[in-house]
Amino acid sequence: LIYSQDKSMVLGFSPDGQWLSFLEYFRAGDDERVGIVHINSKTKHYFFSSSKLVWSPDMRSVVQGGPHKLPRGGGKFFIEDALLFMGLETAKPELVYPIEWASYYTPLAFSPDGSKLLFAASYTSPKLRQDLFLLDVEAKKTKPLIRGEEGVLLGPLGDSGSYFFKSDTELLMAKENLKEKAIEISVINIETGS
Repeated sequence: LIYSQDKSMVLGFSPDGQWLSFLEYFRAGDDERVGIVHINSKTKHYFFSSSKLVWSPDMRSVVQGGPHKLPRGGGKFFIEDALLFMGLETAKPELVYPIEWASYYTPLAFSPDGSKLLFAASYTSPKLRQDLFLLDVEAKKTKPLIRGEEGVLLGPLGDSGSYFFKSDTELLMAKENLKEKAIEISVINIETGS
């Protein structure tokens, strides 16, 4: 189904089993990118980053965090921090810049109805901090949900298994408490943030 002269690695199937995501190394192993391919096609669609993918519940789009290495022309690239949405019907990428001054975006989970995307925004200045936000997928508007503590990551960075929408209004979050040597599970109301 996928073949590259360079090295490729299968990442996994989409929730409906119709798409396969893979990590492909190219340019003599200097670079890597994530791609997707429909199981009944040989046409590959590529993203501009090696970050993890999050699939929408209706399987109409897939989203990836940055930084993205975007082609500028003439073999040159520029780096862009954004969320990248790709429609599976059109294979057209769309960059969304939800927060100013964030240095990295990590998509984590869609709400069951697909109308909201939970994502983490990381900041490195003055100290490392990671906040959680909700993005209204249709309006592309962002709502703060949880402000993180300096020097503490909210759950494993990029691990979407740490976050799960219990319903369209309730979110489960698992966080490792290193001090107590325990895993804490919280139920968060996304309307109130508590």
